[in-house]
Amino acid sequence: MDNLGLVSISFRNLSIEEIINLCRKNGLKNIEWGGDVHVPHGDIETAKAVFEECEQAGIKTAAYGSYYRVCPKKTVNPKWSAVVDTAAALHATVIRVWICEQGSAETDEKEFNAAVEELKEMCGIAAKKGIIVCAECHPFTLTDDYVYSVRLAKAVNLPNFKLYWQPNQFKDLQYNLSSIDAMKEYIINVHTFYWEENKKLSLSEGREIWQMYLKRLGNTPKCFLFEFMPNDSPEELPEEIKIFNSFN
Repeated sequence: MDNLGLVSISFRNLSIEEIINLCRKNGLKNIEWGGDVHVPHGDIETAKAVFEECEQAGIKTAAYGSYYRVCPKKTVNPKWSAVVDTAAALHATVIRVWICEQGSAETDEKEFNAAVEELKEMCGIAAKKGIIVCAECHPFTLTDDYVYSVRLAKAVNLPNFKLYWQPNQFKDLQYNLSSIDAMKEYIINVHTFYWEENKKLSLSEGREIWQMYLKRLGNTPKCFLFEFMPNDSPEELPEEIKIFNSFN
């Protein structure tokens, strides 16, 4: 289970110590730490302390979930340098970001190009710390459609710009399989869950679908990171891990 982990914001109400203990007890070796609650942007001392605690527990920081918005219209971002420094203190090799504040259908060419230029600058700063910038393919952002995700990655065209993959709960199976095929060379982490639109379900209800996803993904991703439980309960995590492991 060296490539399995947890997204910390799945349990925003748990403390850092509780998140680490939950992973340790369930054999998870990776955590994506959220910058909105557990490891705030620019809080270097907390980031260093979290790294030490993870190190003692045999856990790596798979990514820093920054929620930094590229080309924001309303969001007030932290300084990108502070985000990068925090990730470096965590010994994270990946920073997850969101692209724009609207979907691809509402993003014009000017804003697309602006996002590309901003990402190039961000990747340049992150590269100095050996960090990869990853766009999450999230609904209601520019990368809500895999065509735009791939187009963005090709336009940025830097070795430290990659993509997360996750099933789009608002699209059908064929779309999601096609998205893996199209994005494969850029995928580095996978957010692992099974939803039908806004309804959170157990991975057991998507067994056949996830088996198809895994077959298409092959050995591409760095980590499979469990994100959210059907009822948002930490007690559900062991069963979700057991179900996921049964897919292979």
